[in-house]
Amino acid sequence: MKLILSCSGGVVGSRIQAQLDTAELGAELARRAEAALQPEKLAQASSPENPLRTDVLEYDLTLLPEGEDTDFRHYRFSETSAAPEVLEVLDELMQEIIRLRARRR
Repeated sequence: MKLILSCSGGVVGSRIQAQLDTAELGAELARRAEAALQPEKLAQASSPENPLRTDVLEYDLTLLPEGEDTDFRHYRFSETSAAPEVLEVLDELMQEIIRLRARRR
């Protein structure tokens, strides 16, 4: 599964974005990500942007097409989402993005 994940907002207001392929992640994180980031689960968990809550972390997730699937699927979440399984995986993926960037320095 290939995806683009970004996180912005919070108290600092910074934005982090990267493209990931679950095939390049550790086996456990890849398994959890592929299980949690299914379109039907994501559609239920996604939330509209809330401009009144500027200190809330916002996640943007785009699933990139694989094989014959030619549709990009985009979802938006906030840390107040009612889908803890999805948010936990997104947080772990963001930690992996930060870890990979630190290794490249």
